[in-house]
Amino acid sequence: MNLSEAFEYVGNMRPGWKTPKRAWKLQARVHRDKALQVLGHNRNVRTIRKSDLASARVALMQLLTFKGKPPAPATVNKTISMIVTVLKELEEQEMIPHAPRLSPLKINNARSGYFNPEDVERLIEHSPDELAAAIRFGVLTGCRQK
Repeated sequence: MNLSEAFEYVGNMRPGWKTPKRAWKLQARVHRDKALQVLGHNRNVRTIRKSDLASARVALMQLLTFKGKPPAPATVNKTISMIVTVLKELEEQEMIPHAPRLSPLKINNARSGYFNPEDVERLIEHSPDELAAAIRFGVLTGCRQK
């Protein structure tokens, strides 16, 4: 069985991949297409090893997104995770002897604030009461720049 057929087979077995939300289907399709691009559509699933997954991860990190930037580590992790999920499912169905695993890339999701606490307090002091409440709400709920 080649990798393209394996994705189709597992996709039919896992209803979670055929979700009602169109955005999720599109995202799953994008990750599947990237996986097939770096590993090859006709790649026999029995020949995929851990080193192949590591090479695929490097290749994924070098692909540029539509914005012209390299993908985020979380995006690469999702694509590799999808490949590993397909291989694990085939292993459970006893279609392949062993599914290789690969540890995910480290992700730095730390958010940086635009104001320090002193700036916020000064801003609130010099604002009308209605606006001060909105400022507090924005700061406490994680207001973003965009």
